[in-house]
Amino acid sequence: MNKKQIDILNDYFLHSALHLLTLEEQCLRKACSKDLSIRELHVLEAVSSLRGANRNTMAEIARYLHLSPASLTTAVNVLVKKEYVTRSYSPVDRRVIYVELSESGEAANRKYLDFVRDMIRTVGRDLDEENTDAMIASILSISKRTQKRKEHGEMKIICLDLEGVLVPEMWIAFADAAGIPALRRTTRDEPDYDKLMKGRIAILKEHGLGLAEIQQVIATVEPMDGARAFLDALREETQVLILSDTFTQFAKPLMKKLGWPTLFCNELVVAPDGEITDYRLRCEQTKLSTVKALQSVGFETIAAGDSFNDLGMIRAGKSGFLFRTTDAIRRANPDVPAFDTYDELLAGFRAALRD
Repeated sequence: MNKKQIDILNDYFLHSALHLLTLEEQCLRKACSKDLSIRELHVLEAVSSLRGANRNTMAEIARYLHLSPASLTTAVNVLVKKEYVTRSYSPVDRRVIYVELSESGEAANRKYLDFVRDMIRTVGRDLDEENTDAMIASILSISKRTQKRKEHGEMKIICLDLEGVLVPEMWIAFADAAGIPALRRTTRDEPDYDKLMKGRIAILKEHGLGLAEIQQVIATVEPMDGARAFLDALREETQVLILSDTFTQFAKPLMKKLGWPTLFCNELVVAPDGEITDYRLRCEQTKLSTVKALQSVGFETIAAGDSFNDLGMIRAGKSGFLFRTTDAIRRANPDVPAFDTYDELLAGFRAALRD
């Protein structure tokens, strides 16, 4: 494989796959139901596929979808509430729970399968027989290799939030330094990220503050006590990816202090005079979309974070944890393990990696 081919594939796995997943979700919500997520549609498809062999149990569905029992239980609870599935106990062994599609679940699954078939036809429309066979052979080869690596435990990746997990909240640090309490609001307090950022930008404009003033404060911020040692220990176990809603213009000094881990974050729009005028997300639902893209190329994800905007990636993965979160978030998500020390979090990750 030459460099050009490697670059093309690298671009696909990092960007195009993520875009396709986002597009798929948008199209599916139009075609199927606006109240169903991709994960929930996959659960409906799994129930349909497994019931012919009487294998539509919670344990078999979890194996089929490569989900942890806790993650599947959460998804099924939501689907039961939305009346897309029903649950029943085995008359022989009450530890065995079967999942069945309701009438609305059957209808949603049919629409989903129709969508998938239409997508395949669209992809194949411009391919002749030879190229179609070559594409199928390549896909099967990739699938075989990723499955083999998964069997050897090499396909797990940990996704970590940054602020509140490894470093202090940068906006809080700046709010305290500038004496502007209104800037202390974070994603722990406001789940609507666009509303939060537009409010921050308006406050900065009102006080005549720009990027330079924020960067001066961030340069003085240190990682949380024990964060570097925790991250180093975690990176010895497996690959770690930092998924953050911070910005490239903020992150560099802290990445240096943390040993330059890989970071996916967003971008500020800055005027020539240093005024912050807007922001750009990498994609919609940046953390959840990135986790889904990683899963689409064979990775099992394990995630941890502290805020509302971390819950998507936490629930979407093989396992997930809350870390030093608020009492309100903890109470609203009692099924998600919550830790307060790095030793506890490291032990949780190690257990999930062994699972």
